[in-house]
Amino acid sequence: MPNASTQINFKIDGLERIRKNLEQTKLVAKLGIFGDKGKRDEDTKAANADIGAFLEFGTKKMPRRSFLLDPLTIKGKELTKKTEQIIDRYIDEENGIEKILELVGIYGESIVQEAFETGGFGAWEPIKEATANRKGSSQILIDSSQLRRSVISKVEKRNN
Repeated sequence: MPNASTQINFKIDGLERIRKNLEQTKLVAKLGIFGDKGKRDEDTKAANADIGAFLEFGTKKMPRRSFLLDPLTIKGKELTKKTEQIIDRYIDEENGIEKILELVGIYGESIVQEAFETGGFGAWEPIKEATANRKGSSQILIDSSQLRRSVISKVEKRNN
């Protein structure tokens, strides 16, 4: 009968460093539309945050074109890999957690911008022909680029 004993070794010293640093920090990275970035250049009733919510979830008149949740989900493996690289680089530095959160947020911003460039990585419903004729372009969600420019990341204190 073969030996049924199995030994598994895990190298967890990096995870322990992360756990200790996270316990000490009260910071969180956020990605979205915040404060003044919510305002539109033109005088409209809807702010960028309102328009973003309509697109993120869809309405009766507007198809769902997620520019936050779906792109971050689609690119989740890439985001995880990049996060691991950032953690490896900055975890032992003074203010390393803050730098890690800042850089992960910036990488998240790049994923969102790529979604705008690619029509949600090909997932967004094309605009109607009448809409394309009216605006003179078939590009989705980038008439004025105000919504696109309003998406930012920030590191702030956790609410607890």
